[in-house]
Amino acid sequence: MFISIIIPVFNVEKYLRQCLDSVLSCNLTDTEIILVTGNSTDGSNAVCEEYRNRFPVITVIRQDDTGLSDARNCGMKIARGDYVAFLDSDDYIVPERFRALLAEIGEEKSRNVSVFVCDFTRVADNGRVVKKISQIENSEKPIYRYEYLQHFLRQKECFWNVWRYVYRRDFLLENNLFFRTGFLSEDIDYTINVLLKAKAIA
Repeated sequence: MFISIIIPVFNVEKYLRQCLDSVLSCNLTDTEIILVTGNSTDGSNAVCEEYRNRFPVITVIRQDDTGLSDARNCGMKIARGDYVAFLDSDDYIVPERFRALLAEIGEEKSRNVSVFVCDFTRVADNGRVVKKISQIENSEKPIYRYEYLQHFLRQKECFWNVWRYVYRRDFLLENNLFFRTGFLSEDIDYTINVLLKAKAIA
């Protein structure tokens, strides 16, 4: 299997359909979508069950509200993809851009890359674009120069958000890169450890 997309779900009924529809609109083959649910008080879990019944690529697993880190770890433990992406359930992806990214990841020259990172856009609830985050030079092709990481980090935007990254799963497992539980800002801790361990970043 090429990629596992892990999505924690908790009280996000307002956004969840758009999130799932954006992933499904990619029309990806050789993929799985893992929804990790908790004790939501809105209709989030019902939406997850509805989509699981409609789409065979979707798996739903339950965790007992022990937090975002544990939800992501639960997804990681059952993921089967060569690559892993973490998506927040109040976000969505642009299908054509995500397909293009995965096509590049599938190229032979990308096989030794541990981590891919992308720019993103902040969007208001009404769909209005608030800000396009541009830490990476305007290139639709991956930049493989390791020293470019310094340029990326100097841009002083939030480099740490894990939904910006696609990871090679064997790299995560070999380095025991799971999320620390029980404290805030888990993305910062996780991404710093990833960047320190990765030998090849694009």
